[in-house]
Amino acid sequence: IIPYTMKKALPGLTALLCLLAACSKSDKKDDAPQGAYVVSRTISDGDTTNFVYNPDKTVRQINEHNVYNGALHIDSTDAEYTGGKVARLKVFLGGETRVDRSFDYNGELMARINYYGFGGSGWGITDHDSLVYQQGKLSEVHKFFGPVRSEVYKVTWDGSNIVKAEKYEVNQDQEQLREVHSYVYDAKPGFQQTIKGNILFCYGREAFFFLSTGTLLKEEWVKKPTNTTIYRSSVEYTYDAKGLMIKSLTTDEDVANNTKDSFTTTFEYKLWN
Repeated sequence: IIPYTMKKALPGLTALLCLLAACSKSDKKDDAPQGAYVVSRTISDGDTTNFVYNPDKTVRQINEHNVYNGALHIDSTDAEYTGGKVARLKVFLGGETRVDRSFDYNGELMARINYYGFGGSGWGITDHDSLVYQQGKLSEVHKFFGPVRSEVYKVTWDGSNIVKAEKYEVNQDQEQLREVHSYVYDAKPGFQQTIKGNILFCYGREAFFFLSTGTLLKEEWVKKPTNTTIYRSSVEYTYDAKGLMIKSLTTDEDVANNTKDSFTTTFEYKLWN
């Protein structure tokens, strides 16, 4: 039950990603002065994630080097943009490059996430998420597995931070609360504000804390209706004299199985000229 987003695919990433809207040229962080830093690599217990950039400072590629059972595995995800927004994520699978996810927008807001896989007619869209907003902020994510709405997440904001995500199971259009995920932040911004646009939210799955302006300190999952804590996580950060996040210590606890895992992530940056 350890969340995908808290493990090492993108270790330690925990802050603002433009509130699901892709950043435009008028966005404040796009106007960062020359000399601003961008994250180039994260290293977590031997696993490495590299970020490759386009000339306009958007992320073109995310490369992961992970060690499983003593063997090195390399995965690469390519991002394609349309009108400044992430349009597609592509991966190399089965001997060719394929679309893994694509994104539809209503104006500046992401309205749908399409997931690809093998189906009856070959490689194509198999599942999708439908995103709902209130006053420009994400409020619900409806997950469709095939044509069937099977889950929905409902999020609660406190100012500019998502502090709660409720997961409902849907059966014949009846919603039943199954889990509540809660988040605690501090006010210090995370290093991912050096990354232009919403690429990290696109890359992750149900990573709602990516949409918050604060840096994530704690996360907890409670199972419903028993009110049993099944997972919790905490993160401690180290910053350099320039205020850049250079290290994090994450402790994940699988409460249901009474296991705990800690890992350290270091962050490397390059000066953007």
